[in-house]
This record gives sequence, structure tokens and C-alpha cells, in this order.
Amino acid sequence: MVAGGVTLSRAVARLQQLALPHNVVAVGNTLWLFARAPTGETSPQFGASKLGSSEMAGCFHLPTSQSLDVAAEEGQMAAALRSASAPPLQVWAAVTRACQVV
Repeated sequence: MVAGGVTLSRAVARLQQLALPHNVVAVGNTLWLFARAPTGETSPQFGASKLGSSEMAGCFHLPTSQSLDVAAEEGQMAAALRSASAPPLQVWAAVTRACQVV
């Protein structure tokens, strides 16, 4: 677990250097690191409703039946996650560089 903690801390430190907001989700022995777009936690699809770590992991909490109707439309949740996420290739390159053992 210590080696995993070192790797995670390096990855998070690199995201902080890039000024990318992020969430870390731990379930059992598995960790997910979600890097967000610098614009924050919202998406055009859901207005002011914030996308937290559970939404980034695919579990949407919606405050109204209208927002549920929007979310149920094909592609809306995926589009919301894309708009709230940092560019995947940028994140992958930064995190893999940060985690390399020298």
C-alpha cells in the first residue's frame, strides 16, 4: 500500500502543478483519479448542478425530474463528463511521467 500511496501522491502533485482540479475515489483496493477541466465542476448539460466524484464515477445525483429527463437523453451523461474532464492525453502523459521511477 505504501508504494501505491507514493504513486498516487506523485500523480496528484503533478495535477496540482498543472492547476487541474481532481477527485480521488477509493473502493476496496482500487483507486480512480479523475482530473477535471480547469473550468471546474459543472457542465453545460446540467447547468449549476455540480459533478462530484460520484458523478465522475458514473453515479449521477440529479435534483429535479427535469434534470433526470435531460440526463436520460442518449449521450448526455457522457457529454457532461467530457466537458468537465481535463484532456485525457494531457493527463495521461503528465501522470505517467510523474509516476516514473528514476
